[in-house]
Amino acid sequence: MDRKLKILRLSYTPPNARYSNDQSVFDELHKQADVIFVDIVKLKDPALIDKKIAALIKKHDFDFIYKNFVGPSVDSLKMRPLYEYGIPTVVSSGDCHTRLTNSIYNDRANHHKFDVILVNNGSTISCFKDYFDRDMNYIWIPWSYNTAIHRNYGESVKYDTCIPASNFKINIRKKINKYLSASKYNHIMIKGLSPMGFSKRINQCKIGVSTCQIEHRWFYKKTFVGMTFTKYYEIPMCNALHIGQKSGDAENLGFIDGENIVMFETFEEFKDKCDFYLNNEKGRLRILKNARKHVEPMTYENRMKEFLVRAKKLI
Repeated sequence: MDRKLKILRLSYTPPNARYSNDQSVFDELHKQADVIFVDIVKLKDPALIDKKIAALIKKHDFDFIYKNFVGPSVDSLKMRPLYEYGIPTVVSSGDCHTRLTNSIYNDRANHHKFDVILVNNGSTISCFKDYFDRDMNYIWIPWSYNTAIHRNYGESVKYDTCIPASNFKINIRKKINKYLSASKYNHIMIKGLSPMGFSKRINQCKIGVSTCQIEHRWFYKKTFVGMTFTKYYEIPMCNALHIGQKSGDAENLGFIDGENIVMFETFEEFKDKCDFYLNNEKGRLRILKNARKHVEPMTYENRMKEFLVRAKKLI
């Protein structure tokens, strides 16, 4: 049996249940590798972080450093450059489309000389290659779902439609919610629940609607940046038909409009398709069945297995 990779995780503790996707990734990483975690957000002080890293590296033989992008929480430009420890560094970009909006990530990459960039959206890789000053390796590991949370709970259907989202910052989401709330359909906005409560509520709906996370859709130098996020996996595994705004990565992940998902680009297209599938139970259930079959293997467990295999080849 192969030994587990020894990893130093420089990261953070998810602040609340809304970050269940991050926690799922961390949990799987700790199950499948020998991981020592340093909460750099809690330590905050670059000098304290450096001291902790140095002590651990002296004590352990790490295969690589796994670092999360933590925004302004830690001034990592004041930390000792990670490359000086002589250990490869893999950096998880998180909401990678937002990292391209300013120079902070590039400055950190130059300071620490990262080796590998981990992204959740494959369509950002070409953008990152243009954005960064240095050449690095890339690993695309899409988002996924947690089998312990996102599943069929056998709930009775009470609602026609739902939008699992916490706010109305996106205009098209606001427009869709207004339309559904004023329509003949029984509609709810799902927010403020625990991950399990969120999942059970989706179970009570015929259709779950998602929109892209940046205003309408996001482009980098005219390149459409995909945002195939967690709803692509969570909604069908919670037993509702997913009607989602088209993503740049969706087709590369095997999502086919009318086959295992329903996609839209405009409000008008959403309205037509939502009306059609609410009045076409046979078609709705056919796509849902295909979607669940397609998404089923895309678990956090399998994603992490893939990540560790690919990381091992690059370090």
